[in-house]
Amino acid sequence: MKPNLKYLDVISQFQPTIYSENDRRFINRIFYQGIDKYIDRLRAIGFNNLNCVLDAGCGYGQWSLGLSYLNNQVYSFDVSAERVNFLQELTNLNSIKNISSKTSSIELLPYDSNSFDAIFCYGVVFLSPWRESLLELNRVLKPGGKLFVNYTDIGWY
Repeated sequence: MKPNLKYLDVISQFQPTIYSENDRRFINRIFYQGIDKYIDRLRAIGFNNLNCVLDAGCGYGQWSLGLSYLNNQVYSFDVSAERVNFLQELTNLNSIKNISSKTSSIELLPYDSNSFDAIFCYGVVFLSPWRESLLELNRVLKPGGKLFVNYTDIGWY
């Protein structure tokens, strides 16, 4: 059985000034149907049954939650403290114990070299100095580990 998250409770406990109306709409869009679609997508690309996984640039945590359902331990980071706080509150409210999250940039990661069996990075590298970011992801990935990175063309800007 897949998880049913209490994300609206997290949104309502924060002051309206912390999250803009745009943020609230985005949070609702990514969570209103649950996280089944994220779990299914992760499973389809082989991001399951792993020991230690990194969600690089976790945002509000939809992918981190999917990864936590499929794997032993998930480490998540984002450059936005507000988004990391949202994920921490969501994991606390839903008693999810296998996600550890922190605030960090992608080009200088606070993790030891060769730490992760897999790294999932969705919608982040193209917003960063991509060469430095990819080198840093490679540094913390174990030899032979899995790396998923997506990239949006310059037209996104």
